Amino acid sequence: MDQLSRQKKMQELDRNYTYFESILSELQKTHDGEFALIRNQKIDAFYNSLVEAQNVAIKNFPDGLYSIQEVKNQPLDLGFLSYVVRRG
Repeated sequence: MDQLSRQKKMQELDRNYTYFESILSELQKTHDGEFALIRNQKIDAFYNSLVEAQNVAIKNFPDGLYSIQEVKNQPLDLGFLSYVVRRG
């Protein structure tokens, strides 16, 4: 993949993620725990597994300009770092 193609893909991923974050709370009401396949800042479909979403995405979007996000709003678990508390 050349630099221009890589840059285009990263820009599309960023736009898709921003879109996903903006609608996450609404999606959780009906699609919590599912995987959203996103293309051009629109939900293409929802899937019960990541593998299923990936298989469809690879087949339908060979240019790679898509995102897959799990509909879930949980804090990132940083393991031990989650328990570090700053004092002072």
